[in-house]
Amino acid sequence: MPGLFARPAQKQQSALAHSLGLELDEHNLIEANGGGLTKVYGLFVAGDTSSLAQQVVLAAASGALAAMQINEELVTESFNNFNSIKK
Repeated sequence: MPGLFARPAQKQQSALAHSLGLELDEHNLIEANGGGLTKVYGLFVAGDTSSLAQQVVLAAASGALAAMQINEELVTESFNNFNSIKK
């Protein structure tokens, strides 16, 4: 059975990333760690904005990873704030 696969070029269609101070890499993707944490404090990304592998299931998974990273950041921040208050 014959088939055809195409991968059209994609790029950011919005100036939002730049307006938030985010950096784009050579593939025009937002730079972030594996949990979606960007270089802008408190700003996380997920899905097609930060990955060459652009599939719905992978975008959902990156959203779950970002949620875990956000939770870790909030819990750590809460404990750090609590410890500074106790002193």
